[in-house]
Amino acid sequence: MDSFNDWMSRTRAAASHLCVDGGLYAGVDGCRRFARECAPAILDFEDGTKNISATYSGICVIAYDLRPPVDAKQWLGWIREKLGEEAETRARESDDYWAVGRDKRTGFIKAVSQGGYDFAKRTAA
Repeated sequence: MDSFNDWMSRTRAAASHLCVDGGLYAGVDGCRRFARECAPAILDFEDGTKNISATYSGICVIAYDLRPPVDAKQWLGWIREKLGEEAETRARESDDYWAVGRDKRTGFIKAVSQGGYDFAKRTAA
């Protein structure tokens, strides 16, 4: 497996042409998209969550040719926001399991959590 630094290097190189004016990641909205798309990959690295702050200088600043449209606080906020969503999704997919069936009364297909976590309440069931 590649290191976290190798991933950052490949990510900024691959995305740098998309960070220019008119590109997919141009401007503040594009930068937000870029941060949120980078976040899930961070969880694939053992040291990734320890090095989140390195992504601003290691990916954002360099990909935007030293002129990022946002500051580190915004970038890292978007990363952390998406990491929370991603961690929740991964937990649901791995630790929780679902029973799927047809509701006899309505006829609709429904999924019922059979695991031990209530995501609506964010507490253990």
